[in-house]
Amino acid sequence: MRGRTRLRAGVSQTDKASRIGTATTEARSVGQKRDLEFDVLLSFAGPERDYARAIHDIATANGLRVFLDEEFQHEIWGENLVEYLDRSYRERGAYVLVLISTAYRERAFTRVERRAAFDRMIQEASAYLLPVKVDESWLDSHVYCLH
Repeated sequence: MRGRTRLRAGVSQTDKASRIGTATTEARSVGQKRDLEFDVLLSFAGPERDYARAIHDIATANGLRVFLDEEFQHEIWGENLVEYLDRSYRERGAYVLVLISTAYRERAFTRVERRAAFDRMIQEASAYLLPVKVDESWLDSHVYCLH
C-alpha cells in the first residue's frame, strides 16, 4: 500500500521503537525552530506503556526531547487532568506519536489527547500526528500509519 510502511510480524518492540526513533529524527529540528518544549509527545493507552517506554528511550538516546506522562507526574499532580492533557498535546510539542490500539480508542484520556492533536493538525494544516498501529484498530479520519 502506497504511503504505508509495514514491519515484519515478530519484530521486537525495541526494533519497532528504533525504526520509529529514526523516522522522527527531524522532529528535533522542527521543535527547536518553533521553540517548543518537546520534539515528540507520546500518546498511548496503558497496555502499550512498554512500547511507549522503548520509543522514549531510543528517541531520547538520539537527542529528541520526548514527553512520556510518567516522567511528568510532578506537573500533573493536583492539576485538572483534562486541561493539562489538552494544553500539552495541543501546544507543547512538534509532533504527537500515537500508538493506536483497541485500548487507545476506548479510553477517555486518550480521547482528550487525540482531539487536541487533531485540532492542532487541522488548525495548522500540517503533519502533526504520527500514527503507529499496535493492533488491528484504526482511528476514523486518519489515512496512513506505520505498522
